[in-house]
Amino acid sequence: MSAATATMAGRIMPSALWWSESMARLAFVLASLLAMVQADAGDARLALGRQVFIEQAQPSCSLCHSLREAGAGGVIGPDLDQLKPSVERVAAAVQGGVGVMPSFAASLSAQQIDAVAHYVAQVAGQ
Repeated sequence: MSAATATMAGRIMPSALWWSESMARLAFVLASLLAMVQADAGDARLALGRQVFIEQAQPSCSLCHSLREAGAGGVIGPDLDQLKPSVERVAAAVQGGVGVMPSFAASLSAQQIDAVAHYVAQVAGQ
């Protein structure tokens, strides 16, 4: 067999065609792996956000806010299931405080604030 051909699945193929099909398969495998990693990272961020909402923030977000997915029935702050805030809106409220809600910028890390904002925005209204 010459350098211009390669055997793939019992067929003799010109090397350019073999290379093209091989790269397409590799791209598909890499895209699939990336999707799995992103799903795992998203799940981890949601889990951290839920933990921040229920336990890590002090006082707990669940003390003041209603959020069905978290089992929270607070009545001091807005019902997040009805409000359905965006990630940006939650992050701004957690960082700077709103009304009687204090700022959590000094007590939560940027990662925790990002996670709780992502969590609330994803699960509110479900």
